[in-house]
Amino acid sequence: MKSLIALSSVLILMSFNSLANTSEPPHNPEYLNYLTVVSVKTIDLTDEYGEITTETTSNTEDPTEIKNFDLTPVDTALDAINLIVDKIINIGEKIWGVVEKGRPATNYANTKASALPANATNWDQLENWQAPRSKVVQVVHKNVYGMEVVKFTYRIILLYGGSVKGVGKYIGYAAVEPVEMSSVYMYSFDAKAEVDAVYNQGTSKNPIAGMVLNVKWTVESLLKKSTLTHSYTLDGLGNIAAMN
Repeated sequence: MKSLIALSSVLILMSFNSLANTSEPPHNPEYLNYLTVVSVKTIDLTDEYGEITTETTSNTEDPTEIKNFDLTPVDTALDAINLIVDKIINIGEKIWGVVEKGRPATNYANTKASALPANATNWDQLENWQAPRSKVVQVVHKNVYGMEVVKFTYRIILLYGGSVKGVGKYIGYAAVEPVEMSSVYMYSFDAKAEVDAVYNQGTSKNPIAGMVLNVKWTVESLLKKSTLTHSYTLDGLGNIAAMN
């Protein structure tokens, strides 16, 4: 069996040069097997990666937003803005790129979504924020030969728990960042984050922000283009839960 796999690999490599100059789908069985994804595995690596640290956020263009966010009361700003606590809005992005053609998107590090009281202009107008939580997920695509043709690991970061004079639990920001990504020859992939909704899952007197966040990625070869989605619910209590 090992010799058969080795022989097949050699045949594939010998044929790459002739394929490189054509956009037509190959018909050789070795090509078809190489370009056919037969399994997609999702692994939760949150425990392995642990809590967010200075090192894990070193690529963020404005690291103070994660590492040194202000926990002091901001009553003056809150009084001036007169926040509507029972109506929740997203003042951040709705859709943004995370990976483009197998590389981190240019602006992923400073692109975030939020679930804040109406009339808020920034999360630091609220108080009592908790330390950010995160979830790390890895997706592995394998072809007929069992090769890992695409591997994508991403982290969801959630700043949660902010309140207005002790009222409510809001989401300061939710972010998605690429941790690890790789693809073999003739495979490419892109990924984006998308906020479907922000809402109040509590009451008007005690609002709790909720958010539906999708992480979508597209894997493409000469044979097929496939888009997959992981959907999550996030909330102002610090929960990050998979929906599928």
